[in-house]
Amino acid sequence: MSRKGTSKIRKVEPDTLYNNVLVAKIINATMHDGKRTAAEKQIYQALEIIKKDFPKEPEIEVFQRAMENIKPKIEVRP
Repeated sequence: MSRKGTSKIRKVEPDTLYNNVLVAKIINATMHDGKRTAAEKQIYQALEIIKKDFPKEPEIEVFQRAMENIKPKIEVRP
């Protein structure tokens, strides 16, 4: 048994460019071997592509709608 106690849940800070927590979570998920700048480049380039494809809508709103579409509608419990 661990004697240190329970660990605290860390709060994810928003990213610097869009000031959005969801973008920061995606950057953290795509990061390999601690290379944050490479992951940021990839995500920001993807958001630029979204901006080109949907010029009338903000890219963050399109990104958030896409994330809503891919997540499950109901919670699956074992």
